[in-house]
Amino acid sequence: MLESHVKRHVEELVSSAGTPSDGSMPSVSVDLSDRYIGTKGCRALCEALRLVGDDQVLIHSLNLAGNNIHSEGLIDL
Repeated sequence: MLESHVKRHVEELVSSAGTPSDGSMPSVSVDLSDRYIGTKGCRALCEALRLVGDDQVLIHSLNLAGNNIHSEGLIDL
């Protein structure tokens, strides 16, 4: 269940990015500091980010403050 929420969050960010008026690639910031995702959520986040095409959006920052992610989750990231 947590995994689907994380994936949905990333999908919503990507779909709402829009195209800048200067024609550059849209960019988003992923902020998950307000929710605990843990190691399983981190893996789900990695899977969701892999599905984002290189030409779709630039992820310029990722905030996971306050999350307790074990080393295996960070390796995925």
